Amino acid sequence: MSKKHNARSAAAIILKKMLIDGQSLNQTIPLYSETLAPEEQGLCKAICFGVCRFYRTLSTDIDALLEKPLRNKDYDIYALLLIGAYQLDKMRTPEYAAIDSCVSASKMLKKDWAKGLINAVLRKYQKQTEKPSVNDEKAATEHPDWLVGKIRKMWPDHSEAIFAQNNLEPPLCLRINEAKITRADYCKLLTEQGIAIKEGVISSSAVYLPEKGVNITALPYFAEGYFSVQDEAPQLAAFLLDAQADDKVLDACAAPGGKTCHILEHTPKVASVTAVDMDASRLVRVEENLQRLQLQAQCITADILATDDWWDGQGFDKILADVPCSATGVIRRHPDIKWLRKPDDIQQLAALQLEMLNTLWTCLKPGGKLLYATCSVLTQENTKVINAFLRQQSDAKHLSLDSDDRGFGPSAIQCDVGVQFLPQANSHDGFYYALLEKESV
Repeated sequence: MSKKHNARSAAAIILKKMLIDGQSLNQTIPLYSETLAPEEQGLCKAICFGVCRFYRTLSTDIDALLEKPLRNKDYDIYALLLIGAYQLDKMRTPEYAAIDSCVSASKMLKKDWAKGLINAVLRKYQKQTEKPSVNDEKAATEHPDWLVGKIRKMWPDHSEAIFAQNNLEPPLCLRINEAKITRADYCKLLTEQGIAIKEGVISSSAVYLPEKGVNITALPYFAEGYFSVQDEAPQLAAFLLDAQADDKVLDACAAPGGKTCHILEHTPKVASVTAVDMDASRLVRVEENLQRLQLQAQCITADILATDDWWDGQGFDKILADVPCSATGVIRRHPDIKWLRKPDDIQQLAALQLEMLNTLWTCLKPGGKLLYATCSVLTQENTKVINAFLRQQSDAKHLSLDSDDRGFGPSAIQCDVGVQFLPQANSHDGFYYALLEKESV
């Protein structure tokens, strides 16, 4: 990417790649922002995330002002119109600055022909007293129709709250390394530095930092591994798996390694932890996290379905199956998910999830336990997969995860199999767990 870009022109390219090529923000933001100044990098990311959060209303209103749709090759200009509208409506940027910045960005994109179009459309947008999206009930959810329908059908009493949470910025949560310090003692260190904190409810190792702009690496004992950044809901994995001393543990689909590390923190005397992931670049992050936390695990790059490539045939006592999913429970952290996921993806993911469960089951010792986990709020990927698996495996037993006994609090929804967490205000993301035991012959 040319260095002759700023936050807005870079964001326009990134958004075009998402809308036209289906590339995620995680893929493109690092590539395109690395040539920007630090302050421009933060702005570029904020603009991309903001436009994705409010894409439905922004696009509805901008489309109404265009005489004809822009061609795919000019979707960087369309993205600039969305960026301008986002600045005007959500960032409260002064009119002259919001419009002029997008006009200037079109020059950086070498599309001078678009200057007049951008100027005219954004000035009309700013002058509108009532925008078309105001009268579009589904547009107000900021989700695509197919996902609105699924969530409303599955969670009729919670759907509007889910939509609302998905459109907010997520809180920052730490996982305290209780092998090195108690949560109470680390909270004391933070409060002594004047940092406002809130302890998590469903995880005994969770601490929220409600203030924005906290420099994580500057917090006490970061380098020494006293904490990691991890949402509260996935922190439950280590507790629910409950590995014991001398257990042989498998973390399937392990990257980026938060759960791998937490298992080792939670049970320092575990016999071994094997972390498998098919993405070699993401597995590097697992190794980096292990190194900072002074922990050890065997990391293997492999497809979990190809057991001959990574498994020695010796059964595991505990398996964590944090399987690939729609990630509909973490939309507020990855707002592009709303627009990258398609209806057919869910059925395909559910089929993959069931195949992975059946494969991993062969790797589990009799009497062993497997914890199934997704960051999805869709029953197709959660309860329906587990029920299908139980019908196929006669030696599989579902173990109840009772919220009262475990202190999950009111955010836990008991399902016929497993427990569902939905995204909560100033708290955890959406997550699902089901615990299975392999009966001894």
